[in-house]
Amino acid sequence: MDDQLLPWLRAQIAETAETAQKAYSRINPDEDRWVASGMQVRDGRGHLIVKHSWPAEIDHIVRHDPRTALAQCEAHTALLDLHSDRVVASLDLENWAQEFTVCRSCQVGDQQIVQPCPTARAVGLAYPHC
Repeated sequence: MDDQLLPWLRAQIAETAETAQKAYSRINPDEDRWVASGMQVRDGRGHLIVKHSWPAEIDHIVRHDPRTALAQCEAHTALLDLHSDRVVASLDLENWAQEFTVCRSCQVGDQQIVQPCPTARAVGLAYPHC
């Protein structure tokens, strides 16, 4: 699975962004924040988003409105772009010229980190149920 983590993560991020974008397209991005209104969720203009739910669920829905989800997707994509793959050939005698896929950004001393790097793995923690 390690060699498929980055493509899998990018697919999960794209799917999350697509779902959030569908909900986001209903709102005015310059004005609307989702707000709790009793047992309901409404957008900034008062349009009903969720008709009825429990208070703790309402708070969760408001905190994770489409604008927030899209911003998180952008941040995760930026992290994966910074920590993208780079193929290098080994220079040590045991593995002379063998190719390795390493992180473009991570290294410990002069040693490059084989993908997936700790940062990519950390981004993956946001998608455990996908």
